Amino acid sequence: MFQILHFSDCHLFAAPNGEIGGVRSADALAATVTAAQAGATTSRLAIITGDLSQDGTPESYERAEQLFARLGMPVYAVPGNHDRLVCMQTALTGHPIVWQRSVVVAGWQMVFLNSTLTDPDNPAGLLPAEELSSLEDALLAQPGMPTLVALHHQPMPLDTPWMNRMALTNPDDLFTVLARHPWVRALLFGHIHYPFAGERQGIHLLSAPSTCVQFATGTTHPVFVTQTAGCRWLRLYPDGHLATGIVWI
Repeated sequence: MFQILHFSDCHLFAAPNGEIGGVRSADALAATVTAAQAGATTSRLAIITGDLSQDGTPESYERAEQLFARLGMPVYAVPGNHDRLVCMQTALTGHPIVWQRSVVVAGWQMVFLNSTLTDPDNPAGLLPAEELSSLEDALLAQPGMPTLVALHHQPMPLDTPWMNRMALTNPDDLFTVLARHPWVRALLFGHIHYPFAGERQGIHLLSAPSTCVQFATGTTHPVFVTQTAGCRWLRLYPDGHLATGIVWI
C-alpha cells in the first residue's frame, strides 16, 4: 500500500495577495499544504487536477512550485480552464511540479489528461481524439496494472445546474475507452470546487476540494463557501482497491 495526495483549483495570481471570493488563494494554499504535511511523510506523490493559476502568469506557477515544494515529493499536474498550457509548461521546472503523460509508481499507473479547450473564454472541457488515443496507448502499455486517470473537468452531470454547463462535453467517449481496460480503478478531477465521490463502470469518480474556496451545491449560479479549503488523500493497494478521505483546514 502507498498513499498519494490530491489537490485542485489553487487559482494563484501573479500578485501574492490575489483573491478568489474574498480569500487570498496563496495563503489558503499554504495553509492546505501545511495541513496535508502530516500525511506527506507516508505519501509517494501528489496530483493537482488543474487551475493551478487564475491568471496564467509565470509568477503564479513559480508560486505554486514554491508552496508545493514544502511537501518534499513529486507533484504531477494537469491543466485546467484557467491555466495557460504554454506558460504552464515553460514556467514549471519539474521541482516539484511535473506535467507529463503518465508515470508508474509502486505497481500503479497514473495517466494525466488535458481536458481544456483552446478557447480561454469557454470553461467547458473536451477530450479530443488525440487525447483519447494517448490515454488508450498508456493503458495498453500497462495491461492489468491498476490505473488512476486524472483530468480537470467533471465527467458527469451534477446536482448543481450551472456547473453542468462547464463539464466535460464528451464523457461517453472517455468511458468507452475506459470500458476496454477494466484495470482502471479511479478517475480524479477538480473544477467543481467541492469533494465528490461516485462510481461508474466500477471506477471510482473522485474530486478534491479547492485549496481556496468551495462552491455551494444545488445552486443555479455560483455561490462561494469561504470558510474552509482542503485536499484529498488516497491509499492505493496492490490488488487495485483504494481508500480515500478529505483533509480540511
